[in-house]
Amino acid sequence: MGPVQELWKFDIDHSSQHDKTAIEQKLSKVGYKKIHLENQTVFLADKGMQLHFGAIAKGYAVDQAAKTLQ
Repeated sequence: MGPVQELWKFDIDHSSQHDKTAIEQKLSKVGYKKIHLENQTVFLADKGMQLHFGAIAKGYAVDQAAKTLQ
């Protein structure tokens, strides 16, 4: 979601508005199916794609909470 997050700069300005075309253009650079792994190397299919690791810690936390609740 890195390219999309750049539109709003969530950490700075929460009031930005963007047109549908700009959003769709950025969304074309998002998706796990566009991440390729070869010989322990990560390749991104499209120029301008970004990896964003913010979800990893959240995913781990949810997994741990689910184990505790089970």
